[in-house]
Amino acid sequence: MRPIRTLLSVVLSAALAAGITYVVAIRPRVKAWGVDPREADLPMPGDDLIADPSATETRGIAIAAPPATVWPWLIQMGYERAGWYSYDAMDNKGRSAQTILPEHQHLAVGEVMPTHPGGGFRVEGVEPERALVLYTDTALVREQAEAAQIEGRAELPTPGLKASGAMTGASFPDFAASWAFLLEPSRPRAARPG
Repeated sequence: MRPIRTLLSVVLSAALAAGITYVVAIRPRVKAWGVDPREADLPMPGDDLIADPSATETRGIAIAAPPATVWPWLIQMGYERAGWYSYDAMDNKGRSAQTILPEHQHLAVGEVMPTHPGGGFRVEGVEPERALVLYTDTALVREQAEAAQIEGRAELPTPGLKASGAMTGASFPDFAASWAFLLEPSRPRAARPG
């Protein structure tokens, strides 16, 4: 009986150590991937959409171009628009746009940035060349799924969309999510001493 108790103690200790390591060392870096952790706590456009979020994450990337050059690529994103510049074969029935698409250079508050046939994020904020704020919640997902079913747009054509779309008919807790894209000119980096 003693070896089992010792083994159990070792396993529990290792699990506790792994949990503490994740919370203290890994999670802060993942929550603020690509940005200074102090920047991750700064206010973002759309923060007011969800009063008491259970989680927040801020991701960043430096692009060697001014915001005015990046904006057209950002505003044209979406399913059956320019794509997501990501896992195209899984999510977009092909590949993301390689050029600026003039027909997708307008997006207004209240419109939907589609993530799949019949649904997507509602546009909550548009500040040209600066910010794009998207939003979804349980009610919107259900409303879009019901409308897509009625209109016959419920078929999801790719494996990635089928996997994520399986949730639309499932019962899950209420949720709300915002997704903000903020374009800022890069700041000059301070010279390193030495």
